[in-house]
Amino acid sequence: MSHVKFGSGTVKAVKDGGKDYEVTVEFDRVGQKKMFASFAKLKKV
Repeated sequence: MSHVKFGSGTVKAVKDGGKDYEVTVEFDRVGQKKMFASFAKLKKV
């Protein structure tokens, strides 16, 4: 995956958070981040 601010990374987990999905991504430059899918603006690469 790719994120505008954090760069490229690998999705490690996806958890159903009710109204949205919580995505855990291990980014190459900044380490692990948890974010909601609707706000993350992740792009498949």
